[in-house]
Formats: sequence, structure tokens, C-alpha cells
Amino acid sequence: MQSDAQVIDQQAAALQAYFTSVTTIIYVIAAIVGLVCGFRIYSKWQNGDQDTQKAALGWMSAILFILAIAASLQYVFF
Repeated sequence: MQSDAQVIDQQAAALQAYFTSVTTIIYVIAAIVGLVCGFRIYSKWQNGDQDTQKAALGWMSAILFILAIAASLQYVFF
């Protein structure tokens, strides 16, 4: 029979194994959002929209927020 400390250590190792996958998925989502952002901003710029800078700041803020989530997960769990 395993002690409580051994069980906790096993669960912590399992959580760390899942964490790398979750972090990778978050980075992939941020990259996809970045590509969509670039396309949308380029489209607005080519059409001569006046709110291109506002849209760029909004999209970039969204990307930074997604990356901040990944960073904060590292600090919370490790």
C-alpha cells in the first residue's frame, strides 16, 4: 500500500505531464489568433478603414492575454 506522500507525488507528476500539453495548445491558439489578427488588420488597412490602429491594439491585447494565461499557469502550478 502506498503512503499519502507517494500518491501526491504521482499525481503531481501526472499534472506536470498534462501541463506541457496544455501549454502547447495555448501557444497554438495564440499563434492562430495572431494569424487571424494579421489578416484582419491587413484587410482593414487595405480597405482604408479609420479604426485600423484600434483594431490592432485590440487583437494584440487578446494575444498578450492568451500568453499571460500560459505564463500564469506556470506560476500557479509550478
